[in-house]
Amino acid sequence: MMRRSELLWPIFILCLGAAYGGPSDSENRIFYFLRSGRNQWCGYSDRVRWQTELKRSGSNTYGGVEFKNGYPSTVRMAQSDSSGDWVINDQYELDGNGKIAQLKRVIKFFPEDESEEQEFRWESGRFVKAGSVLRDLHSQDLMSPQHPIFEVSPLPVFVEKAEFPFAQLVNKAKEIWSTGKSCSP
Repeated sequence: MMRRSELLWPIFILCLGAAYGGPSDSENRIFYFLRSGRNQWCGYSDRVRWQTELKRSGSNTYGGVEFKNGYPSTVRMAQSDSSGDWVINDQYELDGNGKIAQLKRVIKFFPEDESEEQEFRWESGRFVKAGSVLRDLHSQDLMSPQHPIFEVSPLPVFVEKAEFPFAQLVNKAKEIWSTGKSCSP
């Protein structure tokens, strides 16, 4: 039987593709990334090739980096546990200087059929949670928090693009686009 996260990765991929639009031009481009089984990060310029490798590798950390005018502007990253009980989708928005300006995080916890949408704001040199909404996973109706959503081990909230575990790929974006793939430790 497939894990829940395996069932949802195609939905994430479709959303990722829809969010980034159609074919890229020289001003707006994207590369897709995943953490490979060899504990390295690989970036792909072609979404189909990336999807194939993602399915083959079973990676539980993957996403995409959108560039506008040659600079990274949006990072979408998904992480899931090996049991398929939860998945966390982060969307980082970067300013024109490459600094992370905003983070939206959605945590989906399948055993309880709930999701939590979190927004973070920049305050005193760090991100602080500005708000949180609990929803029924299927109906998307608001839920009153009678108990906290499951606690995952604290996931990092990155404040600079250099902190992303795949940051070397961001610096190799031109290579990824020209060769189709590049990997870094």
